[in-house]
Amino acid sequence: MDSHHRPFLQDEDGDTRASKASPINWLREFLEKHAPTCSGKCVFMDQGNELHSNNPEVCKLFAWFGYEIRPTGADASNQNAPVERGHLVVANAIQAILLGTDLLIKFWPHAFHFWLCIDNSMASQDQLVSPKCITTSKKDDLSALRTFGCRVWVCPPGQQSAKFIPNSRKGIFLGFLPNADKHFLWYETETQGVN
Repeated sequence: MDSHHRPFLQDEDGDTRASKASPINWLREFLEKHAPTCSGKCVFMDQGNELHSNNPEVCKLFAWFGYEIRPTGADASNQNAPVERGHLVVANAIQAILLGTDLLIKFWPHAFHFWLCIDNSMASQDQLVSPKCITTSKKDDLSALRTFGCRVWVCPPGQQSAKFIPNSRKGIFLGFLPNADKHFLWYETETQGVN
């Protein structure tokens, strides 16, 4: 794969976790959907506790899908530069989104999914269309796109109140539901819940 091509990760294929525990089931489902059938596949892993050294299940899983495991040296993330560079891009994007909106760190999973949606809708240097368009054969529809962290007023479902009586609730836009470009997530400032 050319270094300029980005693999497509649909919204549901990006995942956020509170711990470093190995996501065996998620990895299995991801590989079942996305593992290429070519030869010469490899996966680089650092020798940290969460993957290579202490979890033979991860190594077995990748081997089952035809990947060669290539461990990097201990505390030598520079040996895994292409992947580490990608992680840095994601981390910087999330940080920029949260700083730009003045939102708390607890909203980082929503910022991650929002960034993933945007990134998958942009063509890279040597592509004419976006990764999302390549995999779905549909033109990207960004007409409902809003700025992450912007103010939204949401009408609750059900019966509408009479004219001139406010019936909407104030919130903060947090992105879209997975595989949806019209239904969005929002943080309700009054109840402090995500809807």
